Amino acid sequence: MKLKLMFIILVIFGFVCFDHVGPGKHEPAHAGLAGPVRQCMEAITRTISSKGSSAVSELAEFGGEAGVRRIAERAVREGGDEALGGLARLVDSHGVDALRAADNAVNIPGLIRAMDDLPGEMAGPALRRFSGPEGRTLAEMVERYGSAALRAEATHPGIGIRSMSSLGRDGAELIVRMNRDQAITVGRHLDDIAKLPTMQKQGIVELLYRDMERMAVFMGRFIENNPGKVLFTSSATAIILKNSDKILGDGQIAFDAEGNPYFVVKPGLLERALMSMIMPFVKIAALIFGLFLSLRLGLSLWYSIRRSRNKHEEFLHAGKCGSEGAGK
Repeated sequence: MKLKLMFIILVIFGFVCFDHVGPGKHEPAHAGLAGPVRQCMEAITRTISSKGSSAVSELAEFGGEAGVRRIAERAVREGGDEALGGLARLVDSHGVDALRAADNAVNIPGLIRAMDDLPGEMAGPALRRFSGPEGRTLAEMVERYGSAALRAEATHPGIGIRSMSSLGRDGAELIVRMNRDQAITVGRHLDDIAKLPTMQKQGIVELLYRDMERMAVFMGRFIENNPGKVLFTSSATAIILKNSDKILGDGQIAFDAEGNPYFVVKPGLLERALMSMIMPFVKIAALIFGLFLSLRLGLSLWYSIRRSRNKHEEFLHAGKCGSEGAGK
């Protein structure tokens, strides 16, 4: 009986011990932060629920409560309470997109800092790009270039990432200076610029910094005049950099019969404008001069014929007078 009682006591003691250390009862490594994580999860869930059924469906697709917990715990590991609060702020402003962006981020605190640096009107488009299919690629750019990467991609979606892949930080800073047409035009040349030797590539970047507008016009004019040709080859780029001032004017790259590039200067805009103004007067002057010359030639011919006729008449008259004198 005593053995049986001792066995029962041991079994109960074992269950108690197991209940304290068994599955589901282990304390997380950040035991002191379990409360903040739970509070953040609850706040995020309430926020998304308040945004309507569509947001709730998006949250379910993301993984529901388990997905929220995964991102919240990661935020705590990477940035503590501050990152957790930043994540909650992003969700409050941008809903499930914020969770997707955090999931794509290389570093959640880095994402939060980059978002905080953006103007308010740019935050939404930037986070949508970060949460989309190219979010992982953009995350790597943000890790390198900070908020400049988000600005670039939010300003010109798709082209921003390409510009950074080709030109690095310069690409991020240049692309935000362009309007949409300029970004599309320059974007067509980015892969070729990226292949240039370092010094030539830096030279083209400096030209873009110096005068984006005229460089974009030059690039667009080349595409229009030389379909299928590559502008930024090593040989053509050497010509461009050597004649950069004229390139930013009305210079052009053309190709000889063998496909070798050479430099051509076309009449400038001012020259063409002056010519268009002067040409009507030149035509009138040429017409007047032509009429004057024709009239002068006509008069000269008429005087010449008249002199010849007078001489002929004088000759005949002299001959007639001589005949009459002989008859007398």
